[in-house]
Amino acid sequence: MEKLDEVDSGLRGPPSYKVHWNIVLLAREITKTFEFIFSEFDLNLTDVALISLIGHNDSFTQSQLANSLGIGKARLGIVIKNLEGKKIIERTPDPYDHRAWLIKLTSEGEALGKKLQEKHSLLKNIGDEFVDLEGHQNLADYLSVFRMDMKRLKQGIEEINSANT
Repeated sequence: MEKLDEVDSGLRGPPSYKVHWNIVLLAREITKTFEFIFSEFDLNLTDVALISLIGHNDSFTQSQLANSLGIGKARLGIVIKNLEGKKIIERTPDPYDHRAWLIKLTSEGEALGKKLQEKHSLLKNIGDEFVDLEGHQNLADYLSVFRMDMKRLKQGIEEINSANT
């Protein structure tokens, strides 16, 4: 497989700028690559993550799904409504909490989930040729710490702002 040339963003400034900018560029590249690879399914990254999450765990409430995916309940409601319209998922009343709905895959959703898993397995086999799994795990661990640091930074700023008002 041909090695891609690394592109210098030309960004100049403190080291943190380069880290943040590279994270933004990585997020964009992940989205573009995902859209290319999974274009045949007419689903976005959030749709596939939701289908996969439900497929591996049977059913969730909307609140549980929003927390697991790191998106708001309103945004998730739009995603759910879209996937319901495609007959991929369905809502059923939660027998234990009548205020909540359980989100489950339909039979069509289960079949689609299997196709998505097959595609993922194929990609994993191809990726194993050039992906450093240990390096990726280290990066995943670091990004998790970085994400928590960003949450704490935001909380600190919110506390300062509320103390000043």
